[in-house]
Amino acid sequence: MSEFDSEAENKRMEEFQDALVELLAGSSSPCVIMETMRIDDRFAEYRDYIEQFDPDMIEVACELVRSWSKWKNAAETPPDGDLLQ
Repeated sequence: MSEFDSEAENKRMEEFQDALVELLAGSSSPCVIMETMRIDDRFAEYRDYIEQFDPDMIEVACELVRSWSKWKNAAETPPDGDLLQ
């Protein structure tokens, strides 16, 4: 694998992770999150992996992201897309 391929793969993984955290930080139910990941093009490359997710796992991940993430602003409820990078 070339350095360019590795960088491109890292960029795609970063975009996937950012999109996943954005979903988990929102107020959607685990079922809505799962369906979004099934149809949203941002998750296309990882659909086989996503199909292994359990709704209970998604619910726990949501709670963890909402409870432990640091946000750009000090508000209690994170606004959409305002995660600390």
